[in-house]
Amino acid sequence: MTVLGLPAADLAIAVTAVATGVPLIRVDVREHRLPDRLTAPAALVILAIAAIGAVFSGGGRWPPMLLTGAALATGGYLLALLSPGAFGLGDVKLLGVIGLALGHLDPATVVLWLLALSVCTALWLVLARYVDRQSDLAVPWRRRHVAFGPPMITAWWLVYVVLALAAALRG
Repeated sequence: MTVLGLPAADLAIAVTAVATGVPLIRVDVREHRLPDRLTAPAALVILAIAAIGAVFSGGGRWPPMLLTGAALATGGYLLALLSPGAFGLGDVKLLGVIGLALGHLDPATVVLWLLALSVCTALWLVLARYVDRQSDLAVPWRRRHVAFGPPMITAWWLVYVVLALAAALRG
């Protein structure tokens, strides 16, 4: 069964992305942290949706899903090691959750997510000064602390929007 061009399991994961993303953005903008109490349940819900989807579809997407989640989390961990003040472990965990979701769609959607991430990050850097309470305007751009969760989450949402629009245009 497909809705908006997405299989039911992927649509449920998209709903999870929005339901988890809104409070994550709110917390990250206010406190510059992405709490485990939000990211861990999101990962568990995505895994549960994948398991239920596998039962009803007769097959699962476990290998690409787990590998994509691990790859994004590993890349994020390397960023956190290289720049611990700019990229935290909450960002790493969020990348793992996003990787699980994108891997369930298709690991190739990571490329679309990276493109969307570049656009969302550029927009966020411009908008953060108006939204982010901790974005000190007296600090130069290169040294300013900006919450990175909002552009990651918004790019995640955009992947689903683009896929739904592409499916609508095809059929």
